[in-house]
Amino acid sequence: MSDNTADARQMSTMADLNAILDGGMVYFRARHLLQRCGVEDPHAHLFVSRAVQRRAGLAYTANPAVIEVSLGRFAFFSAQMATAAKALPQFLLLGVGYDTRALWLKDLMRGDLRVFEVDLPDKIAHKSEILSRNGIDYPPTVVAVPGDLTDEAFPARLVENGFDPSRPTAVFAEGLFFQLRPESIERLLDPNHLGLAPGSELTFDFWSNARLDRRNRMEAASGRPYRFGRFPLPDTRGDLPAALMARGFRDVHIAPVRDVVEQCCPDMPLTDESEDPDDWLVVRATVR
Repeated sequence: MSDNTADARQMSTMADLNAILDGGMVYFRARHLLQRCGVEDPHAHLFVSRAVQRRAGLAYTANPAVIEVSLGRFAFFSAQMATAAKALPQFLLLGVGYDTRALWLKDLMRGDLRVFEVDLPDKIAHKSEILSRNGIDYPPTVVAVPGDLTDEAFPARLVENGFDPSRPTAVFAEGLFFQLRPESIERLLDPNHLGLAPGSELTFDFWSNARLDRRNRMEAASGRPYRFGRFPLPDTRGDLPAALMARGFRDVHIAPVRDVVEQCCPDMPLTDESEDPDDWLVVRATVR
């Protein structure tokens, strides 16, 4: 049995799926492929290990085209973060993984901006240990919050760590909702659950349920036991805005991820996946 096959059969939880996707993406960022989008991740190489390289192989084997789009999405989200930092005083990065933009993206390094990074305790601890070992410390404006986003009581941990629900907040959930169960996604798409003040902005991406079903069939055919969770709200550009507005949002903007990548990274060649462009969407909405 190959290393990749053995790894794949052991990936049986959402945390393991997170490890494949996050580890794979940090590996490809470390190979300087983002330069085509005018972005350079200076810390990505610190997180590359043999295990991360194996995870990158799994991600690439599952779908080579997703690498290009995910890298372009990273550049697009970076641009959105830079824009939001000029208008909002507080950031909340959900499922942050090995993302270190709060330490190098210039607009996020403002002295009066508070950035809260959230992920599972093991991931936060591992990330912090690697950064510390390489002489990189979190500035006082960045707070790493270990916690489980599937825990209904998690928002209380945010407040305990200094999050101020009265301040408008820029919330980013990049590549997160593929990894959560529907009930957890529903809670995170409720501004009241996280205690988001009016004027807060939420930016996230998600896969349609048709795409999720196709990917689940591919995983099952490959003998991998983990599964992608379904998206619990209407998953089309036509129906999702009304559902989000009913939850307390306004100014809902939705676009296919490939469109925003092509706009943000015109020099990034995108493989034709021969799939409906609406199968992977990026959403930005403001809390009323």
